[in-house]
Amino acid sequence: LQSDVMRSNFDMRVSLPELTKHIQTVSVWGQEDQMAPPHVGKKLEALLPDVKWEYVAGAGHQVQTDHPERLAQIITELAKSG
Repeated sequence: LQSDVMRSNFDMRVSLPELTKHIQTVSVWGQEDQMAPPHVGKKLEALLPDVKWEYVAGAGHQVQTDHPERLAQIITELAKSG
């Protein structure tokens, strides 16, 4: 983005970590993801320390399609813990 004002509206390096301090968040990542390999998620973990990270074995980029039961379990556990 060209404008510093507009860039600050879309740059989530500050806003997302701050939001996740107040909003319970889980990131679900497929261990077989070819579009966004797990090493990308591992880098994001350091930027989002308040997020719970789940890496699903045998799942690709669409965990909800590859392992819907596991995703439902992860969401249910998050809801119960909140």
